[in-house]
Amino acid sequence: MTERFAALVGRVAAQLVVIPVVSPEQYRAITCNRCGVCCEDIRGTEEPDRVAALVAGAEPNEDRRRFLSGLEPVGPTAGGWRYRCRHFGRDAEGLGVCGVWATRPSVCSGFPYNRVVRTWRECTWYVQVRDAEGRVIEVVDAAADGSGPAPPVAADLAVLTMGELAELNQANQGGDA
Repeated sequence: MTERFAALVGRVAAQLVVIPVVSPEQYRAITCNRCGVCCEDIRGTEEPDRVAALVAGAEPNEDRRRFLSGLEPVGPTAGGWRYRCRHFGRDAEGLGVCGVWATRPSVCSGFPYNRVVRTWRECTWYVQVRDAEGRVIEVVDAAADGSGPAPPVAADLAVLTMGELAELNQANQGGDA
């Protein structure tokens, strides 16, 4: 019984992660650590057949079509499907590499949309942002001086529906959704 309890405590302790607390300025200085989880754990509600139909021409937004064409189904999940990006790979050190970095869709280049990431602990944006008074900030202003408006945002890419991806894409490009 004691060994089982110790093993259980060990498993639970391994799941406990201290979330780093950063200021908005520190958040803006964060760069991608190339963990790759945003490319390997893309969640959507559309089934693979529907994604293929959108890629084949049902999707009028070219940027969204490029994003969808990169998706490879991994398997069903509760409420949808899990995908990975076919353009993602790893270098010799195990760091993530985007095979279409220079021409990647805006839904990828805009990540994490000035938001903290709550889906993947490996991500450098898995932080808690607090202002000078200690209040938690979920969306950080894009302007370095804090005066500018935050861009339109949506939830983490990992939980967006394909329709929300299109809306986010258009909002980030300044268009109507």
